[in-house]
Amino acid sequence: SLHYEGPVLDAGAALALIDAPKGADWTLQGELLASDNWSCPPVSAGAPIVCHIDAGLDPHALWQDFNSTLVASFSTGPGFEHCVTANGAGQSAKACWSTALPRLQVSKTAPAECPAGAPCTFAITVTNPTTTDYSGPLSIEDAFRRSLPPTPGLGAFDAITPPLCKVADLNAGLCAGDVSLPAGASQTYHIDWTPPDLGAAYSDGYRALNCARVASLSGTALGDIDPFDGIEGLACAEVHVPNPGAAAAPPENGAKLHLIKTAQPCTSDIAAQRYSCPFSLSVTNTGTASYTGPLALSDSYDGRAAKGVATDAADWSCAQMQTGALCDLSSVTLAPQASLSLPMTLTLPGARAGGSFTNCAQLGLTLDDPATARESVALLQRILLQRGQAIGTADGVAGAKTRAAVAVLQAELGVEPTGQIDAALIARVLQNEVFVGDPQSCVTVDLPAMPAPPLVCDRASTVKADGMCQCRFKGMARAGKTACACVKGTTFVAGKGCVTPKTPPKTQTPPKTQTQQPPPLRFCPNGLPEIPGVGCLNINLQPRQRGTSTQPCNPAIKGSCG
Repeated sequence: SLHYEGPVLDAGAALALIDAPKGADWTLQGELLASDNWSCPPVSAGAPIVCHIDAGLDPHALWQDFNSTLVASFSTGPGFEHCVTANGAGQSAKACWSTALPRLQVSKTAPAECPAGAPCTFAITVTNPTTTDYSGPLSIEDAFRRSLPPTPGLGAFDAITPPLCKVADLNAGLCAGDVSLPAGASQTYHIDWTPPDLGAAYSDGYRALNCARVASLSGTALGDIDPFDGIEGLACAEVHVPNPGAAAAPPENGAKLHLIKTAQPCTSDIAAQRYSCPFSLSVTNTGTASYTGPLALSDSYDGRAAKGVATDAADWSCAQMQTGALCDLSSVTLAPQASLSLPMTLTLPGARAGGSFTNCAQLGLTLDDPATARESVALLQRILLQRGQAIGTADGVAGAKTRAAVAVLQAELGVEPTGQIDAALIARVLQNEVFVGDPQSCVTVDLPAMPAPPLVCDRASTVKADGMCQCRFKGMARAGKTACACVKGTTFVAGKGCVTPKTPPKTQTPPKTQTQQPPPLRFCPNGLPEIPGVGCLNINLQPRQRGTSTQPCNPAIKGSCG
């Protein structure tokens, strides 16, 4: 966006813009668009973009205070930066932008109904969800993307407040200006539109889907719908324009719940090789009456192995699924225009080349998917417990107590008390008719390239040298990239290295002493024992009368002397 302020330019004077991206890692998407008669030769990758505008070609322009916008959309790689220089009337100016700047978010709201011929206002809110301040240009492209039934021309916008740009540039899709958004701050722009009266051809009126796309120095802002009709970063709102000749519909008097999902930039944990991506789910009651009852939502991932953790949301009950999460509140009261949020941090595996991750959320649960059916039953059980029904625990399995309590609930709702849990009952209990807006709210976050994890060497067996883990001691061999081990026959001793164990001397085992057994006792024919080495002695002992023996007594021979 170029603003010239100074002496009136002569008809032959010209202003020039020279956009010089650094390197060749960029691609121009589509054609250059401009709000005035800029002349831009064809552009090739790696070459500067040079555009001129001659004051004589636009005599209607206020050349003393001249504003003009030129839009160029780029597809770039990470860390992309380039600058643009403006020259003219002896003056020069330069501005640069970088993908390292904070990524903004955009959301859009509108009245549910806009009468034909009366002013209708759309609200576009741009938020800086990061911890870094943003200051620089901002562009808004607002247009009607769809109408039901198809409608030939929906008219132009009447005003934008605050005035980021001229209304003519807004209608040309080239609204741009400077903005300052501190960390966590938001800026809301109101766009006025007068719906045309299309007559009796549209007896029921028509519905128009209006979408905004916002871009800043950091690229396209994250929107509610990504992508939609091939366009990324859109925030949309649908309005109903009734037929003025038709009978006026009774004013809506009820709760209306609208879901918006936002995200903050992911952070990288190089050591753990993973990303931490903060998301937030916001549910707003846009109706005219309070909402009281249970609330449930499902969160789905784009196929990556992610884990969701709800933070600062003690009242929520969340169940982790393989590719998403299911969260619910068994009872909540939400006043008109009030909101509640569910912060959620997802952990994703690191990707060496980086990439992107899409996360979507929608209100309500379904019994169609077996993975979510059990959680739907568990939610219904928590609701029954909240109502004082003694059914045990909310385990997602419908036993006899649960079926009996369900029959009571069905009777209270005026439904046949079958005791069976089906999709109609879940929808009735969750009051799905109060859910408004788009079926899903999605955001896509960038995943920066994940460097390889730092090399951590085993301190006991290696030393780090030349970017490698070298063996610390002799006699060691590699046991992987980060450790070494001793060769066979040696033992590792911390601080000493590989040590050969000493062999203890063999102890002589004394020979076993054999104990000689005495020879067996033998007896001679005379009844006397045989003397070893001598044999039998022929000794005949005769008894004698006591006191008459004349033989001397020999006590060496077995017997006795009387």
